[in-house]
Amino acid sequence: MGTSAFSQNTSVVYPHPPVMPDERANYALEVIKLALFETQDDYGPWTVGYSVDPMERPRMEAEVEKGVVAQVIMLPGSNAHDQRYILVPIPIDKGLIGYRVSLIHRNNRTLFQRAASLNDVKNAKACLARSWNITKVFEDNGLNVVKSDKFSDLFKLLHNHRCDYFSRGVGEIQSELAFWSNTYRDMAIDPYVLLRTPMAFYLYVSKSHPELAKRLEVGMHRALVDGRFDDLFDREFKSNIDALKMRGRKVIELKMRQAHEKAPLNDPHLWFHP
Repeated sequence: MGTSAFSQNTSVVYPHPPVMPDERANYALEVIKLALFETQDDYGPWTVGYSVDPMERPRMEAEVEKGVVAQVIMLPGSNAHDQRYILVPIPIDKGLIGYRVSLIHRNNRTLFQRAASLNDVKNAKACLARSWNITKVFEDNGLNVVKSDKFSDLFKLLHNHRCDYFSRGVGEIQSELAFWSNTYRDMAIDPYVLLRTPMAFYLYVSKSHPELAKRLEVGMHRALVDGRFDDLFDREFKSNIDALKMRGRKVIELKMRQAHEKAPLNDPHLWFHP
């Protein structure tokens, strides 16, 4: 193996999320740690941590692109991200981010009770962040979206009835409800609808750190083979998935105008299946 800045000691910094705890970012760090652990005999010792300053997502992405303050970030797979960073081509959430459930106002529990098609949810207003990929998917499918630049403001918008629902991935909604209910006690999880779009989270690495990207890819493949990745996924998500009773929900498909060309759709083991 050739020498590089990462061949002796790999120090990985992930951009600090705007609000903590952040279950997505914490999971991304656990995946990174697993990949580095799997490769430590070949690549050497490692450390992983967050950057110092909290950042909203646009700055997080910009810092990783520069590769100085932070080197790696978890993002939804997209052709644009593939051009901007180095893709580690394994969906680390197995596509869970594409399975969407909704936070709703507690006194609006029947919002989607009779929803059976996309047309049945178009009149309801969704809260989403302006910079998120899923926001564009919602808009492309004709859904009504109320946008904010700050993640924390989306919970406030729902609380103040500025929107009807806040769409979240199935892997994160339970922990977010538990945390934000301390501030907004009138939130609940819609029990009726599952919105689905072909989307997944991947690790993206700054182009200035190709050796790190290679190490993470090698480590992820090893973790898939020895079962450690599936174990991590189950520890992180299985209880939440079971609690949401996904098989009993009405599934409404959202189309993506531009498919992610590098998504490994031909390998079913890499994807979650309810």
